Formats: sequence, structure tokens, C-alpha cells
Amino acid sequence: MEDPFFLAPFDTDKFRTGIIEEYKTILRPLVHQPVTLLEIGVFKGGSMMYWDSYLKHQGSRIVGIDLSVPRLEVSDRVFLHVCDQNDREGLLRIARTYQQFDLIIDDGSHRRRETQTCFEALYPFLKAGGYYVIEDWAVGYYEKSFPQFEGMIKMITDLMEQYWDWGFESYRIVREPGKAIAFFQKGTGKHPES
Repeated sequence: MEDPFFLAPFDTDKFRTGIIEEYKTILRPLVHQPVTLLEIGVFKGGSMMYWDSYLKHQGSRIVGIDLSVPRLEVSDRVFLHVCDQNDREGLLRIARTYQQFDLIIDDGSHRRRETQTCFEALYPFLKAGGYYVIEDWAVGYYEKSFPQFEGMIKMITDLMEQYWDWGFESYRIVREPGKAIAFFQKGTGKHPES
């Protein structure tokens, strides 16, 4: 049987970069379960359409946030919200509406301030065992040419160093040509005994 990750021609760079492959391990077991997914950075809506087709359970909710949102032909499981990544109160208002997320994806501005604001506001709404994902963090390597991306590498390394502070179960950092994605899995809140 063909993998549905590669069957759909959705307008999202997640296929071109190969990032979609990185989602396999966490999403495959959840395809037929009710999943609440939040993605920051809707752009043209290709990934919203993809998640809507890939996640099969009718109880799933696919939530998108961006500065502006496109009109999409999607099911009633997709909810789009206009919100700036630096609007902490707006982010919290949206998060409280859905209460908890299984997966939060930040594919927004790829700037440190916005990325950090989203992480700090939204990570508490991630379920234990869920994943907070930061895409395209490697833009920080180009901060001399593109100063708007300054600090992204440091943010990722800071999160790794703050492993216990945030209560991560695990993390996985991927950096390959054309692909940079960081997965932070939320733990149960219990530290293993020393």
C-alpha cells in the first residue's frame, strides 16, 4: 500500500523539503485517533488541507494561525485564526478555545522573538507525550546576510539546555540539506530518580 504522505499534491514546501517525512513517526499511530493539531504559519493553506485529508478521525481538529488566512475548501474540522505571533494574549485566547494540543507546529516567521513568544505561550497547552515542532530553524545560520533570523540557532540550543526546565521527555533535531526541524516531546512532568 502506498504511503498517503506522498500521494497528495498539496501546495506546501513540506513535501519539497522532505520535512513531511519527519512527521511520519509521530503521526502514523494517530491517523485514526482524535488529534488536535495547531500550526502557526498557514500561508496558502496547503498544509492545512493536507492535515485535513491525512488525519482520518472525525473528532480531529486542525487549527491554523497566521497574520491573514486564505479561503480553503476543507472540512468543518479545520479552524483558521488571524493572530500575530507576537500577540501573546491572542495566542492564549486561541489556545484556551481548544484547551490541549497533541501537536503544535511553528512554521511561521522563523524569527527568534516570534518563535519564542509562541513557544512560551503555547507549550503549556501541549498534552503530555505531545510534540512541539519548530521548522526551518536553520535560517539562523544565515543571520549575517539576513539579520531578521538572528538568534534562531541559539533558541534551539537554549531549549535543549533547558530540557528539565520545560519538562521534555525527549527531543530530536534534524539538520540535513534543505531540511531543519526540531521536535520537543513533552513529558509527564515526573523526573526520573537520580
